[in-house]
Amino acid sequence: MSDAATILQELAGETGTLSLYPGAPYEALTLSLFADAAYGDDQSLTQALDDAGFSPLTLDGMTDGTYVNENAAFDAWVDDLTGGEVVLAFRGTDDLSSATGFLASLSGSADVAGWTDTAAYYDLLSQGVAEVDAYIAANGVSLVYVTGHSLGGATTAYYLTEHPNADGTVYLGMSFGAPGILSPGDIDLSAGFPPYSAQFYAEAAQAALDPDPRLTMFVIDEDPATYFGVKTGGVEITYDYSQTMGPSTFDLTSFLEDPASYTQYHDLTLYMDAALNYGGLLSGAATSSDATVSITVDASGASATGILAFAS
Repeated sequence: MSDAATILQELAGETGTLSLYPGAPYEALTLSLFADAAYGDDQSLTQALDDAGFSPLTLDGMTDGTYVNENAAFDAWVDDLTGGEVVLAFRGTDDLSSATGFLASLSGSADVAGWTDTAAYYDLLSQGVAEVDAYIAANGVSLVYVTGHSLGGATTAYYLTEHPNADGTVYLGMSFGAPGILSPGDIDLSAGFPPYSAQFYAEAAQAALDPDPRLTMFVIDEDPATYFGVKTGGVEITYDYSQTMGPSTFDLTSFLEDPASYTQYHDLTLYMDAALNYGGLLSGAATSSDATVSITVDASGASATGILAFAS
Protein backbone atom coordinates (compact mmCIF):
# COMPACT_ATOMS: atom_id res chain seq x y z
CA MET A 1 0.00 0.00 0.00
CA SER A 2 1.31 3.45 -0.93
CA ASP A 3 0.87 6.78 0.83
CA ALA A 4 0.92 10.10 -1.01
CA ALA A 5 4.63 10.70 -0.49
CA THR A 6 5.52 7.24 -1.81
CA ILE A 7 3.27 7.66 -4.84
CA LEU A 8 4.83 10.99 -5.72
CA GLN A 9 8.29 9.48 -5.36
CA GLU A 10 7.33 6.56 -7.61
CA LEU A 11 6.00 8.93 -10.27
CA ALA A 12 8.95 11.32 -10.21
CA GLY A 13 10.44 11.63 -13.66
CA GLU A 14 7.54 9.94 -15.45
CA THR A 15 6.53 12.70 -17.87
CA GLY A 16 2.81 13.35 -18.00
CA THR A 17 1.88 10.76 -15.38
CA LEU A 18 0.84 13.26 -12.73
CA SER A 19 -1.46 15.32 -14.94
CA LEU A 20 -5.12 15.85 -15.69
CA TYR A 21 -6.83 15.57 -19.03
CA PRO A 22 -9.80 13.46 -20.16
CA GLY A 23 -8.46 10.01 -20.89
CA ALA A 24 -5.29 10.27 -18.81
CA PRO A 25 -4.58 6.81 -17.34
CA TYR A 26 -3.51 8.31 -14.00
CA GLU A 27 -6.42 10.77 -13.87
CA ALA A 28 -7.89 8.99 -10.84
CA LEU A 29 -4.56 8.82 -9.02
CA THR A 30 -3.93 12.53 -9.51
CA LEU A 31 -7.39 13.41 -8.22
CA SER A 32 -6.92 11.18 -5.17
CA LEU A 33 -3.82 13.21 -4.33
CA PHE A 34 -5.84 16.43 -4.50
CA ALA A 35 -8.47 14.83 -2.25
CA ASP A 36 -5.71 13.99 0.22
CA ALA A 37 -4.20 17.48 0.06
CA ALA A 38 -7.62 18.97 0.89
CA TYR A 39 -7.30 17.67 4.45
CA GLY A 40 -4.51 20.21 4.91
CA ASP A 41 -2.29 18.00 7.05
CA ASP A 42 0.48 17.24 4.55
CA GLN A 43 2.30 20.37 3.42
CA SER A 44 4.85 18.30 1.51
CA LEU A 45 2.04 16.95 -0.68
CA THR A 46 0.71 20.45 -1.28
CA GLN A 47 4.19 21.60 -2.27
CA ALA A 48 4.66 18.59 -4.54
CA LEU A 49 1.42 19.35 -6.40
CA ASP A 50 2.57 22.94 -6.76
CA ASP A 51 5.93 21.74 -8.10
CA ALA A 52 4.11 19.47 -10.58
CA GLY A 53 2.44 22.49 -12.18
CA PHE A 54 -0.75 22.97 -10.16
CA SER A 55 -1.00 26.45 -8.61
CA PRO A 56 -3.31 27.29 -5.69
CA LEU A 57 -6.13 29.55 -6.87
CA THR A 58 -6.47 32.24 -4.23
CA LEU A 59 -9.59 34.40 -4.51
CA ASP A 60 -11.51 36.59 -2.05
CA GLY A 61 -11.98 34.81 1.26
CA MET A 62 -9.33 32.19 0.48
CA THR A 63 -5.85 31.62 1.85
CA ASP A 64 -3.28 29.84 -0.33
CA GLY A 65 -6.08 28.34 -2.41
CA THR A 66 -8.15 27.12 0.55
CA TYR A 67 -11.62 28.33 1.50
CA VAL A 68 -12.79 27.59 5.05
CA ASN A 69 -16.11 28.33 6.73
CA GLU A 70 -16.78 26.81 10.15
CA ASN A 71 -16.02 23.09 9.77
CA ALA A 72 -16.26 22.99 5.96
CA ALA A 73 -13.44 23.60 3.47
CA PHE A 74 -12.27 23.13 -0.09
CA ASP A 75 -9.10 23.73 -2.09
CA ALA A 76 -8.99 25.36 -5.53
CA TRP A 77 -6.14 24.82 -7.99
CA VAL A 78 -5.25 25.82 -11.55
CA ASP A 79 -3.47 23.36 -13.83
CA ASP A 80 -0.75 25.48 -15.39
CA LEU A 81 0.39 22.62 -17.62
CA THR A 82 -2.82 22.39 -19.63
CA GLY A 83 -3.85 25.99 -19.97
CA GLY A 84 -5.77 26.80 -16.84
CA GLU A 85 -8.11 23.93 -16.01
CA VAL A 86 -9.51 24.28 -12.49
CA VAL A 87 -9.47 21.58 -9.81
CA LEU A 88 -11.73 21.76 -6.74
CA ALA A 89 -11.11 19.35 -3.86
CA PHE A 90 -13.65 19.24 -1.02
CA ARG A 91 -12.39 18.29 2.43
CA GLY A 92 -13.85 15.21 4.08
CA THR A 93 -14.60 14.59 7.74
CA ASP A 94 -11.52 15.44 9.78
CA ASP A 95 -12.78 15.85 13.35
CA LEU A 96 -13.16 12.24 14.50
CA SER A 97 -10.66 11.07 17.09
CA SER A 98 -9.00 7.67 16.93
CA ALA A 99 -7.89 8.22 20.52
CA THR A 100 -11.45 8.15 21.87
CA GLY A 101 -12.72 5.58 19.40
CA PHE A 102 -14.90 6.00 16.33
CA LEU A 103 -18.33 5.75 17.94
CA ALA A 104 -17.40 7.81 21.02
CA SER A 105 -16.04 10.67 18.91
CA LEU A 106 -19.22 11.05 16.84
CA SER A 107 -20.90 13.18 19.52
CA GLY A 108 -18.15 15.79 19.34
CA SER A 109 -18.00 16.00 15.55
CA ALA A 110 -19.33 19.06 13.71
CA ASP A 111 -18.90 17.25 10.41
CA VAL A 112 -21.36 14.50 11.34
CA ALA A 113 -24.30 16.85 10.67
CA GLY A 114 -23.16 17.00 7.05
CA TRP A 115 -23.50 13.24 6.71
CA THR A 116 -27.30 13.52 6.76
CA ASP A 117 -27.64 17.00 5.25
CA THR A 118 -25.33 17.37 2.28
CA ALA A 119 -26.97 20.61 1.13
CA ALA A 120 -26.41 22.31 4.49
CA TYR A 121 -22.73 21.36 4.46
CA TYR A 122 -22.40 22.58 0.87
CA ASP A 123 -24.12 25.86 1.78
CA LEU A 124 -21.30 26.59 4.24
CA LEU A 125 -19.05 26.77 1.20
CA SER A 126 -21.42 28.70 -1.08
CA GLN A 127 -19.56 32.02 -0.91
CA GLY A 128 -16.26 30.41 -1.84
CA VAL A 129 -17.90 28.38 -4.60
CA ALA A 130 -19.42 31.59 -5.98
CA GLU A 131 -15.95 33.16 -6.13
CA VAL A 132 -14.66 30.18 -8.10
CA ASP A 133 -17.72 30.27 -10.38
CA ALA A 134 -16.99 33.92 -11.15
CA TYR A 135 -13.35 33.09 -11.92
CA ILE A 136 -14.41 30.25 -14.25
CA ALA A 137 -16.80 32.54 -16.14
CA ALA A 138 -14.39 35.48 -16.34
CA ASN A 139 -11.49 33.37 -17.59
CA GLY A 140 -13.37 31.09 -19.97
CA VAL A 141 -12.30 27.93 -18.13
CA SER A 142 -13.33 24.97 -20.28
CA LEU A 143 -12.77 22.08 -17.84
CA VAL A 144 -13.32 21.84 -14.09
CA TYR A 145 -12.37 18.74 -12.12
CA VAL A 146 -14.10 18.19 -8.78
CA THR A 147 -13.05 15.61 -6.21
CA GLY A 148 -13.17 14.64 -2.55
CA HIS A 149 -12.97 11.78 -0.10
CA SER A 150 -15.75 10.73 2.29
CA LEU A 151 -17.96 13.76 3.07
CA GLY A 152 -15.86 15.62 0.50
CA GLY A 153 -16.96 13.06 -2.09
CA ALA A 154 -20.64 13.54 -1.20
CA THR A 155 -20.08 17.29 -1.54
CA THR A 156 -18.52 16.66 -4.95
CA ALA A 157 -21.70 14.90 -6.05
CA TYR A 158 -23.85 17.74 -4.74
CA TYR A 159 -21.66 20.35 -6.45
CA LEU A 160 -22.28 18.61 -9.78
CA THR A 161 -26.05 18.80 -9.28
CA GLU A 162 -25.61 22.58 -9.00
CA HIS A 163 -23.25 22.85 -11.97
CA PRO A 164 -24.54 21.50 -15.28
CA ASN A 165 -22.21 21.77 -18.24
CA ALA A 166 -22.88 25.18 -19.75
CA ASP A 167 -21.30 28.14 -21.53
CA GLY A 168 -18.38 26.10 -22.78
CA THR A 169 -17.46 24.67 -19.36
CA VAL A 170 -17.43 20.92 -18.71
CA TYR A 171 -17.45 19.58 -15.13
CA LEU A 172 -16.01 16.15 -14.30
CA GLY A 173 -16.17 14.67 -10.80
CA MET A 174 -14.51 11.78 -9.02
CA SER A 175 -15.25 10.71 -5.44
CA PHE A 176 -13.39 8.32 -3.16
CA GLY A 177 -15.14 6.43 -0.35
CA ALA A 178 -18.14 8.73 -0.50
CA PRO A 179 -21.65 8.29 0.82
CA GLY A 180 -24.44 9.49 -1.42
CA ILE A 181 -26.37 12.72 -1.06
CA LEU A 182 -28.72 12.91 1.93
CA SER A 183 -31.19 15.43 3.32
CA PRO A 184 -32.99 15.42 6.69
CA GLY A 185 -36.21 14.35 4.98
CA ASP A 186 -34.48 11.18 3.80
CA ILE A 187 -34.08 9.86 7.35
CA ASP A 188 -36.81 7.95 9.20
CA LEU A 189 -35.49 6.42 12.40
CA SER A 190 -38.73 4.51 12.92
CA ALA A 191 -38.04 2.54 9.75
CA GLY A 192 -35.31 0.47 11.41
CA PHE A 193 -32.19 -0.22 9.36
CA PRO A 194 -31.55 1.31 6.95
CA PRO A 195 -33.38 4.33 8.46
CA TYR A 196 -34.73 5.72 5.19
CA SER A 197 -38.01 7.45 4.41
CA ALA A 198 -40.26 7.09 1.38
CA GLN A 199 -38.73 10.35 0.12
CA PHE A 200 -35.27 8.74 0.12
CA TYR A 201 -36.41 5.75 -1.91
CA ALA A 202 -38.10 8.02 -4.45
CA GLU A 203 -34.91 10.08 -4.80
CA ALA A 204 -32.77 6.96 -5.11
CA ALA A 205 -35.04 5.52 -7.79
CA GLN A 206 -34.87 8.76 -9.78
CA ALA A 207 -31.07 8.90 -9.47
CA ALA A 208 -30.86 5.31 -10.74
CA LEU A 209 -32.94 6.26 -13.78
CA ASP A 210 -30.98 9.42 -14.49
CA PRO A 211 -27.40 9.04 -13.20
CA ASP A 212 -24.82 11.73 -13.81
CA PRO A 213 -22.29 10.36 -16.33
CA ARG A 214 -19.83 13.08 -15.26
CA LEU A 215 -19.34 11.53 -11.81
CA THR A 216 -17.09 8.51 -11.26
CA MET A 217 -17.24 6.90 -7.82
CA PHE A 218 -14.33 4.89 -6.43
CA VAL A 219 -15.71 2.37 -3.93
CA ILE A 220 -14.05 -0.19 -1.70
CA ASP A 221 -16.61 -2.92 -1.20
CA GLU A 222 -16.02 -3.21 2.55
CA ASP A 223 -16.15 0.55 3.22
CA PRO A 224 -19.28 1.30 5.33
CA ALA A 225 -19.52 4.92 4.15
CA THR A 226 -20.30 3.89 0.59
CA TYR A 227 -23.47 2.03 1.58
CA PHE A 228 -25.46 5.13 2.51
CA GLY A 229 -27.17 7.95 0.69
CA VAL A 230 -28.52 8.61 -2.80
CA LYS A 231 -25.87 7.66 -5.35
CA THR A 232 -25.87 9.95 -8.37
CA GLY A 233 -22.78 8.81 -10.28
CA GLY A 234 -22.84 7.20 -13.69
CA VAL A 235 -19.71 5.10 -13.09
CA GLU A 236 -18.65 2.99 -10.11
CA ILE A 237 -15.19 1.47 -9.86
CA THR A 238 -15.23 -1.06 -7.02
CA TYR A 239 -12.23 -2.67 -5.33
CA ASP A 240 -12.59 -5.66 -3.03
CA TYR A 241 -9.80 -6.13 -0.46
CA SER A 242 -11.55 -8.77 1.65
CA GLN A 243 -9.34 -11.66 0.57
CA THR A 244 -6.28 -10.06 2.12
CA MET A 245 -7.59 -7.63 4.75
CA GLY A 246 -10.52 -9.16 6.57
CA PRO A 247 -14.33 -9.15 6.55
CA SER A 248 -16.14 -9.24 3.23
CA THR A 249 -18.84 -6.63 2.56
CA PHE A 250 -20.40 -4.36 5.16
CA ASP A 251 -22.37 -5.87 8.04
CA LEU A 252 -24.00 -3.51 10.58
CA THR A 253 -23.82 -5.87 13.56
CA SER A 254 -20.12 -6.62 13.19
CA PHE A 255 -19.43 -2.94 12.42
CA LEU A 256 -20.98 -1.85 15.73
CA GLU A 257 -19.04 -4.54 17.57
CA ASP A 258 -15.71 -3.67 15.95
CA PRO A 259 -15.77 -0.42 13.92
CA ALA A 260 -11.99 -0.47 13.42
CA SER A 261 -12.26 -3.63 11.35
CA TYR A 262 -14.24 -1.66 8.78
CA THR A 263 -12.97 1.92 9.11
CA GLN A 264 -9.61 0.74 7.76
CA TYR A 265 -11.41 0.35 4.44
CA HIS A 266 -12.41 4.03 4.50
CA ASP A 267 -8.83 5.25 4.72
CA LEU A 268 -7.93 7.47 1.76
CA THR A 269 -4.52 5.79 1.59
CA LEU A 270 -6.26 2.59 0.55
CA TYR A 271 -8.20 4.49 -2.13
CA MET A 272 -4.95 5.96 -3.44
CA ASP A 273 -3.58 2.43 -3.65
CA ALA A 274 -6.64 1.43 -5.71
CA ALA A 275 -6.27 4.49 -7.96
CA LEU A 276 -2.58 3.74 -8.51
CA ASN A 277 -3.43 0.16 -9.43
CA TYR A 278 -6.22 1.33 -11.73
CA GLY A 279 -3.88 3.70 -13.52
CA GLY A 280 -1.53 0.81 -14.09
CA LEU A 281 -4.34 -1.28 -15.54
CA LEU A 282 -5.30 1.49 -17.95
CA SER A 283 -1.77 2.30 -19.02
CA GLY A 284 -0.62 -1.29 -19.33
CA ALA A 285 2.17 -0.64 -16.86
CA ALA A 286 3.28 -3.30 -14.39
CA THR A 287 1.14 -2.99 -11.27
CA SER A 288 0.17 -5.03 -8.24
CA SER A 289 -2.71 -4.91 -5.80
CA ASP A 290 -4.15 -6.88 -2.91
CA ALA A 291 -7.63 -6.38 -4.39
CA THR A 292 -9.90 -7.39 -7.23
CA VAL A 293 -11.62 -4.69 -9.30
CA SER A 294 -14.99 -4.44 -11.04
CA ILE A 295 -16.40 -1.55 -13.07
CA THR A 296 -20.05 -0.60 -13.46
CA VAL A 297 -20.74 1.89 -16.22
CA ASP A 298 -24.20 3.25 -16.82
CA ALA A 299 -25.05 2.99 -20.51
CA SER A 300 -25.77 6.71 -20.78
CA GLY A 301 -22.28 7.59 -19.56
CA ALA A 302 -20.12 5.22 -21.54
CA SER A 303 -17.87 7.96 -22.93
CA ALA A 304 -18.69 11.08 -20.93
CA THR A 305 -15.78 10.96 -18.50
CA GLY A 306 -12.25 10.66 -19.80
CA ILE A 307 -11.43 7.55 -17.81
CA LEU A 308 -14.37 5.68 -19.31
CA ALA A 309 -12.70 5.32 -22.67
CA PHE A 310 -10.42 2.84 -20.91
CA ALA A 311 -13.00 1.40 -18.51
CA SER A 312 -15.68 0.46 -21.01
